[in-house]
Amino acid sequence: ISLIQLDSMILSHQMLVRCAAIIGLTFTTELLFEILPCWDRKMMINALATLMKSNIFDGFRNGKEFRMALKHNATSFEVHYRSLSLKPNESLAHRKEEELRELEGEVIECSIIRFCSPVMQKTAYELWLKNEKKAMHLKCALFLEVNAHRCSHCRSGDFIPYHHFTGDIRLNTLDLDMIKKMAKVQGFQTEEEIIFSKAEIPKRSELFSENLSPEEIKENILNFFDAVITKMKTSEENIFPLESCQCEEILEIVILPLAQNFLVLEENSKALYYFLEIVSAYLILGDNYMAYRYLNEGEKLLKTLEKEKSWSLRFESATFYSLKGQVCFNMGQMTLAKKMLRKALKRLNRIFPNNIISLVFHIHVEKNRRFHYINQQAQGNSPPGKKRLAQLCQQTACFSLLWQIYSLDHFFHYKSFGLLAAMMQVNTALETQDNFQIIKSYLDYSLYHHLAGCQVVWFKYEVMAMEHIFNLPLKGEGIEIVAHVAGTLGHIKFIMGHLDLVIELGSRAHKMWALLRNPNQHYVVLCNLSKAFFLKNRYKKLIQVLEWLWELSIAEEHIYSKAFFYFVCLDIMLYSGFVYRTFEECLEFIQQNEDNRILKFQSGILLGLYSCLAI
Repeated sequence: ISLIQLDSMILSHQMLVRCAAIIGLTFTTELLFEILPCWDRKMMINALATLMKSNIFDGFRNGKEFRMALKHNATSFEVHYRSLSLKPNESLAHRKEEELRELEGEVIECSIIRFCSPVMQKTAYELWLKNEKKAMHLKCALFLEVNAHRCSHCRSGDFIPYHHFTGDIRLNTLDLDMIKKMAKVQGFQTEEEIIFSKAEIPKRSELFSENLSPEEIKENILNFFDAVITKMKTSEENIFPLESCQCEEILEIVILPLAQNFLVLEENSKALYYFLEIVSAYLILGDNYMAYRYLNEGEKLLKTLEKEKSWSLRFESATFYSLKGQVCFNMGQMTLAKKMLRKALKRLNRIFPNNIISLVFHIHVEKNRRFHYINQQAQGNSPPGKKRLAQLCQQTACFSLLWQIYSLDHFFHYKSFGLLAAMMQVNTALETQDNFQIIKSYLDYSLYHHLAGCQVVWFKYEVMAMEHIFNLPLKGEGIEIVAHVAGTLGHIKFIMGHLDLVIELGSRAHKMWALLRNPNQHYVVLCNLSKAFFLKNRYKKLIQVLEWLWELSIAEEHIYSKAFFYFVCLDIMLYSGFVYRTFEECLEFIQQNEDNRILKFQSGILLGLYSCLAI
């Protein structure tokens, strides 16, 4: 049927459908225009309008509209053409012209186009000769790789830190401007910027003087967060983004098609690079199912490349096991996660011990390394090279997960393995000289020692993390680090049971992430806030936080936020003596979403919903 439809089209429309088929099921109008031979934009718009009218394509104005349509299995707009047959014949041609002009106006607004039928895309694709296919795929890859990075909201970096420095994966040759842009994205500064940033950094803050009591330090920290929020709201500088994160849209319409193009071109090392980027992106977006799915694609490619012995392939192999460990950790498969993380560290030239004698030796070595890196920081040594930074960031990710896994086990020697992993994370972060890595490692080390019951150490490292953010320039990544610290401190205080402090920190983190328009971080803060208000029996505030959570889940189509919302609604029914959302509504949500891939591949949330339902 699809072949008959193609044969019945005029040649120009048939060519457009065939070119679109090369790109894939979904494509942008910019890429289609790039690969259409000798077309102008008016011709393309007119042809797309006609093909939409024939139900060959659907059009979407933006990525959000496209994602919502996919989730609800609907198109962005429908035109009911059958009703035209009821009109008088003499006006039919005129009406068709009018409708086509209207549709052309709608097509101009569309940035994303999708085939209505996957069979049509496959049929049109098979009409190309093998050599023609390769030439077209190369053309697509050259166009796509320019935008194959995170969105401007996330400073256009790699999904895997410093990933593009680890190998030659670009088809386009790099000019000097592109190199400068890529370096700036990853935090490298020009000589002038270094002088400027050094001039901004004050000496050790008096706000953390040893003479201050813990209560006074707490007030100073909260006042600092308030000052940051005030600056964000009132500053004339562009210190926070005007639009929310677009990474999911870039993932679907740029990076996924690019990886598939490289597969067809048999550029397996480049395809592997982008499949690992895809996995990391889905983990950032909280979709463990899709991350797991594309890990399988990466594993197939690794097996085809295993004969190569290059440094970049060894790094890709380590990254693969690190990402697989993270997916296993998120799904609650701790034994498998530990195995994958150890494999990753081995490929990153960091052996993690597996016996007591080796453990004692490594702890002694790491204590000495700590003093070395602290002295190195004081002397202001230059940061490590780009490839080394990529390695170190992967190592810190592995150590962060390892100490959390070992902390779950109550055997004494496992606690020592957890201590070593936490120490190695801090030392590796200090070696990177990266602000975010260092602050995150301090907070992780503080949390580890809280779980181990060592108050002196956890308080010291919380203060060290705060001292570090006092010295950051409050713009770009600096603002995000401050928001991350506020949210993480709130989470740590929740585990410790300091609910009033959770509310103080969480309220400030909520304001910052709302201004930064980052839903994947914002919902975590709102979940912690709602739990704190619930346990404090402050129901008016709880309802207000739940309303924010509901608005976020609707605006961003964020299923995990909505699931947590209904989980709290059931808890309110069970333990608070009133009904916020009816039992029938909660039950309907669970029945409709119990097969949702994000919820099924996220350890915990469905268990919470089912247990509340059962009680």
